[in-house]
Amino acid sequence: KEKVRLPMIVLLDIDGFRHFVLIKGISDSEVLVGDPARGLKVYSYSRFSEYWNGTAFVIRSHLVQGRDGFLGDGHWPQVARAPMQKGLSGPSLGHTLPYWPSTREW
Repeated sequence: KEKVRLPMIVLLDIDGFRHFVLIKGISDSEVLVGDPARGLKVYSYSRFSEYWNGTAFVIRSHLVQGRDGFLGDGHWPQVARAPMQKGLSGPSLGHTLPYWPSTREW
């Protein structure tokens, strides 16, 4: 983790779907991945290791810019984790749907 500290492109195989993703950050126990198919995701090291074949593409000609863009612990955007508690604490769709305007009013 400390040796890399650069964004890199890696090939993942998730349930038979092979595609390239961008590693945006690494913490002590997780990997932050920008996935064009699944969005911004956080994987544990063990889960990430299951998907990754060990190949990585790293651009080393611009180390300063790369390290500035690499996200360490505490700098990961909140969008990487789903706000699960928000859905549990609010009213259900069935309770709010009758109060929505009809499509004719839009």
